[in-house]
Amino acid sequence: MTALPTAPPAAGDRIDGVVDHLVHVTYDHHTVLRLTVADDTPDPQTVTAVGKALFGTQPGESLRLTGTWTRHPRYGRQFKAEVCERTWPATRRAMRLYLASGLIHGIGETLATAIVDRFGDRTLHIIDTEPQRLLDVHGIGPTRLERITQAWHTVRHTPYQLSRDIHGIGFETADRIALAVGIPKHSDQRLQAALLHTLNAARARGDCHLPERVLLARTRHLLTDDDPTMTDILEDPILRQALDTLRARGETVIESLPVPVLEDADLFRAVTAVSLTSCTAPRPDWPRTSSASTTPRPPWPSTPTGPASWPRPPPRT
Repeated sequence: MTALPTAPPAAGDRIDGVVDHLVHVTYDHHTVLRLTVADDTPDPQTVTAVGKALFGTQPGESLRLTGTWTRHPRYGRQFKAEVCERTWPATRRAMRLYLASGLIHGIGETLATAIVDRFGDRTLHIIDTEPQRLLDVHGIGPTRLERITQAWHTVRHTPYQLSRDIHGIGFETADRIALAVGIPKHSDQRLQAALLHTLNAARARGDCHLPERVLLARTRHLLTDDDPTMTDILEDPILRQALDTLRARGETVIESLPVPVLEDADLFRAVTAVSLTSCTAPRPDWPRTSSASTTPRPPWPSTPTGPASWPRPPPRT
């Protein structure tokens, strides 16, 4: 086992390890976790890692951290991570933790140990290329093999599905897994997943629809990072193309909704709005013409909380 430094070395140190457990996550994403140094010695050493770069990590994930060693006045020596990279598990212990982390439906701690004991360093390669060999492991039959194979395919090829299928895994975690297994930042599935995440977040707040411009702006903010190449990827035409794909698959609905002009209670403008297919509802009848207008007024858009959730214009004096 490679000995860890006894004093804080210069900036830019790097450590590889496996997330043992999360200690604390604050509202602003500051994360504290215990990381087991990646080796197969009988008594592997566990260190404390801290930093916002760790947000979204899960027990069992293999990480490569870049940062500096610090000493907390109360909790002692810690590794302050500035950069967090996901890597494929390289040691047997890392593989056991990874398989038992909950990402692969159908594999628990006991079964993960049995699989790694059977296949050793080739475990992940076997699951990826020769999954039928898992039938050699006691406790795995055809039904469980099918569940494991489907879950593994999700992690490897459509990792954004994890945020839908597994409770507790949101877009951020699925995104980090996707990038770790080689899904490009500009991939259609990443942009589509970000758009759906933005719509789901809006629905959780009670908004059945989002104006298209708001949806695109929030999605752009979600995906913006320090990578200068992302600027072109997040242009409106590219995001709209991903949105059109979602509409073609029947996952979103795009329609024109009337929204009141606040300066005049009798004027409305059309806004292109987007909703999840599961969030659509029949429109209410158009209100009758008011005494102050000769034109029928459009309806207030329907939302889960009713028409009052859309801002009404102020009273006219």
